[in-house]
Amino acid sequence: MTILVTGSTGNVGSACAKFLLSKGAAVRCLVRDPSSPKAKALADAGATLVQGDFANVASLESALVGMDTAFLACSNQNIQVELEINFIAAAARAGLKYLVKLGTCGCEGYCSSDSTIEYGRYHADIEAKLESTESLNWTVLQPNDYMQNHLGDIFGSLPHKALVYPRSTEQLESGAARIVDTRDVGEVAAKLLMLDEGEQRAHYGKKHHVCGPKAWSVSGLGRLYEAALELTAGSIHCVDDMSEGGFADHLEKNAGFPRWLAVAVAKNHIFWAEGKLDYPSADLVEGLHPKFRTMEEWVEEHAPLVKFADQTPLENNDERIILEKTEEATNVRSDRDAQFAGQEGGTSRKTANNCIQRFCLVM
Repeated sequence: MTILVTGSTGNVGSACAKFLLSKGAAVRCLVRDPSSPKAKALADAGATLVQGDFANVASLESALVGMDTAFLACSNQNIQVELEINFIAAAARAGLKYLVKLGTCGCEGYCSSDSTIEYGRYHADIEAKLESTESLNWTVLQPNDYMQNHLGDIFGSLPHKALVYPRSTEQLESGAARIVDTRDVGEVAAKLLMLDEGEQRAHYGKKHHVCGPKAWSVSGLGRLYEAALELTAGSIHCVDDMSEGGFADHLEKNAGFPRWLAVAVAKNHIFWAEGKLDYPSADLVEGLHPKFRTMEEWVEEHAPLVKFADQTPLENNDERIILEKTEEATNVRSDRDAQFAGQEGGTSRKTANNCIQRFCLVM
């Protein structure tokens, strides 16, 4: 049996494909550019590459020939509903037996038709289509906040000994989220796809929370970074009273986010600040994948990448929070906007991380 993986050069999709390959599974990866370094690495690991994208229905139909199971991962973008529905419809026509879809956070009010978060509304529309496709068995994975989003800490604010999020002083300590590693999410998807049909049935029609093992507040992250960086307690300043609107402005102006996504990401942080992202993985997920990577392990892995700019911590309203847009930043922003017009899952996430690493705040 060959398993089709879309978004295979993105964070979650690549983790899924790599885990499948490590277990000896036959993997077909849908990629827009087979000559890209990430695509070549998958081919070198044993994957079969097929060229195509979600906007090209014929390429989807070709990629799905002979497939029984598939993983669907698409970057958050303003044509996401159309793109993912293209794949779902093509999968149904091809007679696919089981589809695992990468969704978004599943807490109350986040992924719904009236969500305050734009991509939350997108996922709700896509999932409604999935639920109405009677011929297709499916499972949706609903990950919490990603550890990899905190590369913005590593490259953006920690060099200035600061963490910058839209939080009140109280919420810096009280608002917590069970942050999950994208590698674990990809591995959960792979394990579902490798189950035999009898075992998969327990997951049919389910939307699974996929969360990290421990809840973290911004202040808690600050203490964790201080320990990893061998700083004295209180060395990292957690900026308070950053407004939701101000945070969105930073993401748009300094990280090159499209305005709609900057606003959506800022609103995501309000859910975290209010403690709404503090809940465990689904029981079926815990049974399938009992050991998740910890934030302590992630910080230990990435802390050596922090390069301190100076010895003066950021204070509230410090002008260094708003980083000057350089010519390079403008070029990266243009590239990121172009990538959002593309379809390969994870591509825009990759470019977003690149922007964050150079210029700004965390997603």
